[in-house]
Amino acid sequence: MSGEGLEIRRSEMAALAARVLKLEDPAAKKIVFAAAEELILSVRAVLTAARIEAASPKLVFSGGLLEEGRVLRGMVEDRLARDLPSIRIVRGRIPAPTIGVARLARVAWIEAGSLG
Repeated sequence: MSGEGLEIRRSEMAALAARVLKLEDPAAKKIVFAAAEELILSVRAVLTAARIEAASPKLVFSGGLLEEGRVLRGMVEDRLARDLPSIRIVRGRIPAPTIGVARLARVAWIEAGSLG
C-alpha cells in the first residue's frame, strides 16, 4: 500500500492488522466481523461454483491472520460450524498455500481411486 510518500509492506500491514484484532474496541470488532463475513461469503461462492455444497469439502486456512488461535480464524470457524457444517477444516501447519493445495489434491485423487 502506498500514497503520499507512505510505503507499507505487506508484512507491516499484517502486523498492524494482528494488533487491531486484539483490541477491545467496538470499531475494531466490527472490522474483524466484516472480514469474517467476507471470508464466509468467499467460501460459499467457491462451493457453489465448484458444485460441491453437498460434499464434505476440506478447507485449508492460509495467512498469518488465519493461524490457529487468531481471533479472525475463531470467528470464521464458528460461522463455518454453524452455517456450513459439512466443511472439514484441515488442521496443522502447511508450509505454503500451493504445497497445501497440492497435498490435498493428491489425497483427494488417491481417495477417489485415481492413483495407486
